[in-house]
Amino acid sequence: MANRMDSLLADLYSAFGWKSRFAAPLLGRYLWSALEKEEKRLAAGWTYEPDTFYEKNAAALSLSDSKANASSPRAVRARWVTCKAMTA
Repeated sequence: MANRMDSLLADLYSAFGWKSRFAAPLLGRYLWSALEKEEKRLAAGWTYEPDTFYEKNAAALSLSDSKANASSPRAVRARWVTCKAMTA
């Protein structure tokens, strides 16, 4: 794999000239440091996703108020159901 990558880099150098020879090490170091910084930031718990929140409109607020005033729900008793194989 290293030979293929070296060949590709040589092709890029020949296609783009001295600018690519100059830019490759500089950009490579910059990108490597940026990746390390991002890895540390993510390991510290930083995330791209915003905190979750929700808002209630007037109708939703009235529903939650009416549910809070309603009596507590009755406990439902569960019963076990078994299945026995039928024998002939």
